[in-house]
Amino acid sequence: MVTQQIHGSCRLRTLLVPLIWLVVPTALANGGSNRDQPFAPKIGVCASLENAELIRQSGGDYIEVGVRRFLVPDKPDADFAANLKAAKACKLPIRAANGFLPGSLKCVGPEADHAAVLKFAQTAFERAKQVGIKTIVFGSSGARSIPDGFDRSRAEHQFIGLLMKMAPLAAANDVVIAIEPLNSKECNFINTLPEGVRIVEAVGHPNVRLLADIYHMLRMDEPPQHIRAAGHLLRHVHIAEKQKRTAPGVMGDDFRPHLQTLADIGYRGGISMECGWEDLSAQLRVAVQTLRKQMAGMRDDPELRRMSSQLYPTNISCFPFDSDFPCWTHSDGSPVKWKLVDGAVQVTPGTGSIVTKSKFQDFRLHVEFNVPRLPPLPEGVDRGNRGNSGVYLQQRYEIQILDSYGVKPESWDCGALYRVRVPDENASEPAGEWQSYDILFRAPRWEGHGDDARKIENALITVFHNGVLIHDDVELKNKTGAGRPEGPQPGPILLQDHGNEVRFRNVWIVPLD
Repeated sequence: MVTQQIHGSCRLRTLLVPLIWLVVPTALANGGSNRDQPFAPKIGVCASLENAELIRQSGGDYIEVGVRRFLVPDKPDADFAANLKAAKACKLPIRAANGFLPGSLKCVGPEADHAAVLKFAQTAFERAKQVGIKTIVFGSSGARSIPDGFDRSRAEHQFIGLLMKMAPLAAANDVVIAIEPLNSKECNFINTLPEGVRIVEAVGHPNVRLLADIYHMLRMDEPPQHIRAAGHLLRHVHIAEKQKRTAPGVMGDDFRPHLQTLADIGYRGGISMECGWEDLSAQLRVAVQTLRKQMAGMRDDPELRRMSSQLYPTNISCFPFDSDFPCWTHSDGSPVKWKLVDGAVQVTPGTGSIVTKSKFQDFRLHVEFNVPRLPPLPEGVDRGNRGNSGVYLQQRYEIQILDSYGVKPESWDCGALYRVRVPDENASEPAGEWQSYDILFRAPRWEGHGDDARKIENALITVFHNGVLIHDDVELKNKTGAGRPEGPQPGPILLQDHGNEVRFRNVWIVPLD
């Protein structure tokens, strides 16, 4: 089953990650080595493999094929064999593939089928690895569009959860998924680069990145500065002229503001021409020359540099553990009395739990923790307080922390939704090892206000423990254990004092409401 395969691949421990993946210099993140190099990215063409020689002769550097047409993930290996043979004989590199999912495989909405999507994706990624393809473009408007009348926040929750499950499959095959914002005439979900940044940051995995399609940006009147804001996440670029999606040079579009921004951020990935061709053999050389001419010497234009100067903030909120604990208090509002130990915070038993000063509704949360290594328990002694702590969402819903290495998990073990649901798998590491939770949470929905408020939808939660999926879009019908009563108000993140010297570090959150 796909679920078992996903769990197995997650054991590679690829899913999350300190925030290092967010601050890698752009030139390194997208395949380059030095920001001071001349701006001369590889130019490719989205086309069938039969055109590879024409592309090479016209000055193109690589070819971008179609996932469904070339990798044929819905076909048996025998049907793919001929394409693989052709790829091995091709004189041009095949760097990327687009046209990812068919419209029949729904990512969001009431007909979303993540198991089917992941099965299709796994085959696509495995075949991409055989070909040497490093980037899979995720546009797929038919698969990701939100059905009429379906709640947008629920669709976003579904899509982020899908990508969190898909990312380890990509990592296992040395593939990066590049999310492509599409203009609103083609899709009603993820239409701009800032919207794409929000999704990619929420997924929080180095194998999920962003694509900037300059054609779609022009159709949406997006400024070039959006490229700068997305630079730390940018993996790949598409380009075509605005009016009729023609090749560069046909209508005379000036791409220099966008290209200048790519140069300024040190972009070293590829730029693929994804456009309509009236006569590929006649237009292709002109298109390549047009792009190279527009890229030449552009750093000498101060006006273009000015247009590329604005920086947009990230959506991620970090909660550092510094000496003054600027983002935390104890539950009663008093200053934090926990200890700082080697860059982490350690529970001081008896001082009480700590909570974030900020409160949240929907979010994606990352927490790292370390339960203390203790002497073995005498036979017959209960282990229920061994490294006991917890992470409370909105101070209402607890994901348990415990020394549970090597045991059959119960509803009070590490990773459990406390006393409500046993984790699907025991993913615990031995005590003394750093571990992580990656949590996607959607708060309950309510009608009315105050005492008249009535819950109309339960909370939803997805949890990865050390990269292993242990709760998949689980419905929470009420608060857990000692959590505060449910209500429509947002709530803080709570780290529990349960009498054990548990340590925490690298806590960050992406609000999604």
